[in-house]
Amino acid sequence: MEKSLDLVYPENPYSVEYKVTKFPDGQQSITITELGVRSHDLSEIVINSRLSSFLDLELIICATQVLREIGFKSINLRIPYVLGARSDRKFEWGSTNYIKTVIAPIINSLGYDRVYVLDPHSDVIEACINNVVITSNVQFASRQIFRLALNVSETLKNGRLGPKTSLYDEEVINNLAIISPDAGSNKKIKDLMQKLCGGWASKYDVKLIKCDKTRELSTGKITGFEVYSNDVKGKHCVIVDDICDGGGTFIGLASKLKELGAASVYLVVTHGIFSKGIEPLLETIDGVFCTDSFDHGIEHGKLTTIKCAF
Repeated sequence: MEKSLDLVYPENPYSVEYKVTKFPDGQQSITITELGVRSHDLSEIVINSRLSSFLDLELIICATQVLREIGFKSINLRIPYVLGARSDRKFEWGSTNYIKTVIAPIINSLGYDRVYVLDPHSDVIEACINNVVITSNVQFASRQIFRLALNVSETLKNGRLGPKTSLYDEEVINNLAIISPDAGSNKKIKDLMQKLCGGWASKYDVKLIKCDKTRELSTGKITGFEVYSNDVKGKHCVIVDDICDGGGTFIGLASKLKELGAASVYLVVTHGIFSKGIEPLLETIDGVFCTDSFDHGIEHGKLTTIKCAF
């Protein structure tokens, strides 16, 4: 396993031991407490962090400087979610391109050999952050769709196949539809469909249904949704996207899909922020899956947070 300084899971047995000190004036600092670290291989290390606030960024900077002073020759950074991921352009005169002119310059100044990012919202992240290594959402999303296709209650017990002979819930998998919510996601959904149709779902007719938002031209406000398919009735729909913040887009789209006769609607998102909580989503959506890239702090029976981003 790679040596790390893990700001997300300090209990990670491969993490250098450290402590975080917070001072009265608001300063944060990191001190390496593992006395034997100087005898370790100092060739390479990775910092794991949720970059969801400037407090996180402060600790990343402190950790980087400490590791350089100890003598690590190669330092990498793993930040599955990037703070301000959707602020990838100037939205109005007098504003800033947050990723390009605020976040990326700070990260680049720290001189990482590699910066690992999971399913970025925008190509601007890849264009502006030096030495970035992008991982798509394909593996994560396909696994969650696989979970939905299983008859979990009868087929899986403690991670093992039970006595049921059929691996899949035939009613679900024969009526499975992957939903691309808008034009932005249409660009990325092709890789997921290739993964599904070339893997466990190859024997089944899994549908891809593309959708888009309709907006008021003068204000840009979302007024509705277009679903570019007449084959929605009875389908078990899985909306796949990168970020869920307040969730209004997904709530509106799920309502539209159910109006058209969808049997169920699930949501698979890489980065679950859930700034308005999970309850409003679950009024129209039957279940939500996300990674642990963002610390939303929510527990709910219909929310599954997969510990995989790090």
